[in-house]
Amino acid sequence: LCENRSIIHFESRGDHELELLAPLESFFSVNENLDFVRLSDWTAIAANTQSLLTAIVKRQSSLDTLCIERCTLRDEGLKEITLTLKSCPEACPKKLYLGGNSIGDGGCVSISDVRNNTKIDLKEIDLSRNSSIGLRGLQSISTALAMKGRPFEKLDLSFIPFGDAGFSELVEAFLDCPKATPKYLLLRYCRIYNSYWKISRLLQCPDCSLVRIDLRNNSRLQSDTAEKILDSLQNNSTLKEIYLPEIRSNNLWEKLVPLIFNTTSISATYASNHSLVYFGDGKSQPLLVVNKHPDKKVVAAFKVIDHYFAHNFNVRLFEKMGAPILAEMIAFVNQGFEIRDKDILGVCMNSSSGKGDSSSGSCGEHG
Repeated sequence: LCENRSIIHFESRGDHELELLAPLESFFSVNENLDFVRLSDWTAIAANTQSLLTAIVKRQSSLDTLCIERCTLRDEGLKEITLTLKSCPEACPKKLYLGGNSIGDGGCVSISDVRNNTKIDLKEIDLSRNSSIGLRGLQSISTALAMKGRPFEKLDLSFIPFGDAGFSELVEAFLDCPKATPKYLLLRYCRIYNSYWKISRLLQCPDCSLVRIDLRNNSRLQSDTAEKILDSLQNNSTLKEIYLPEIRSNNLWEKLVPLIFNTTSISATYASNHSLVYFGDGKSQPLLVVNKHPDKKVVAAFKVIDHYFAHNFNVRLFEKMGAPILAEMIAFVNQGFEIRDKDILGVCMNSSSGKGDSSSGSCGEHG
């Protein structure tokens, strides 16, 4: 029992697998209301999938996550799993992790059938380390995601060498239905070389729901492509993390600063990107720390103050006193006043902390 969740993990050591299958089925038939079931390295499962899965799914009415990894399911075993899930849609888990099972294109078709079933609310799919999945399998998965247009949380296709053709297929499908884009998209070690720029088209879509995309451990990124991705984030308030391979650029920092800290005017600062907390290979992290604050109005006001203090405004002071100080700053800026000197900021800080005499001066008077 872990945080009020019932979790069970069976890991095979390679001996007596067949003899243990019957007791394993009996265990799942007797024990109900498990939240998380994980079976790893059970090669014997592939030949006995349906009976075991029936015991798991039909008895676990609250099953949230089903993880079957490195069990050599192949397409045949996955087809048995999907048939079982479709026969009992009300008990289907929301998260299905199937990494390292030698699944190919046929297995992806089976997964698509589950996703197309409107009675099944599948939120997360992990097909990583199934290197036999090719373009046909990706087409099937991406089409199933895009056609339904239902919210989807996570898709992990890491360690599948589908290359630029597969990456383009995925992006094009999501462009057809941006609302179907997973919130978390993991594509590490996929042999992507020259098609990174297509992700910028997706990030420009107002309905794109991407919160995190991970493209690490693919081919190095050219500076012009990285700049295109940055430009696509100008009006994107959803994406928080974008992990990229090594970037061949010496001036990317100069491009990132106006995106996060546009100080040409107060309104431009407010229109800056306040959501992005990780970009590229991590070298820009210090610049993005301020965006981690959950209240984006506070983030915007802090950036205004920081600029007028010539970047000498203490971040620790911001963390301790940010709310009372910035509340008045936000109200002041929202009234349309321009900050013309640091004395006005001093009045704001004094009045917010209770040290100043509100009768002798206020933001409104200076405005």
